Amino acid sequence: ADGPDEVHKILFAKQGLLKESAMELIAAGKYLPAAQLLHAQGDLVAAAEAYEGAGVFEQAERLFRHAGNDDGLLRLYTRKGDQRELARIHIRRKNLDAAVRALQAVEQDAETVALLAHCFRELGMVPQALLKFEELVKQNALKPETPALYYEYARLLEELGRKPEAVAAYNAILAVSLHFGDVGPRLKELPTP
Repeated sequence: ADGPDEVHKILFAKQGLLKESAMELIAAGKYLPAAQLLHAQGDLVAAAEAYEGAGVFEQAERLFRHAGNDDGLLRLYTRKGDQRELARIHIRRKNLDAAVRALQAVEQDAETVALLAHCFRELGMVPQALLKFEELVKQNALKPETPALYYEYARLLEELGRKPEAVAAYNAILAVSLHFGDVGPRLKELPTP
């Protein structure tokens, strides 16, 4: 009878054979069966890379996300030309210059403008951040119902000395989210118009 150590050795050997089989499939250009084998084995990153090689980008993206593999996602989004998703990863990694470059290359819808405003503010580019926030106000896309973004705008107004506008923005946030961040204490510190 095989003891527990012997069973483990057999399992590890089989697992090694599966990995070796998957690598042989990849070498032969058979990415999809390799991806399925690797996925079944639980090697999410290798499976995602094989799905990417097979052109099954949605599955590759799901697995890269699940595995938290930003490098794989960066490669995938670069290949797909998805600038907004590239920008999100750059923002998460605090690579804001790259995020701005990616965002400036796409249609300037409300979501993109909001991301740009955030990046500009984080980079200390106050005039550009203010322009983007004001663009959102004109598009009617900056609303108290999006309190995190509206808060960022209110903070910028406060920093620029535009206290009455900041107070109005903070009050608008409280109207939809009574205990959002430090809005209450900030309002107490600001003079009311």
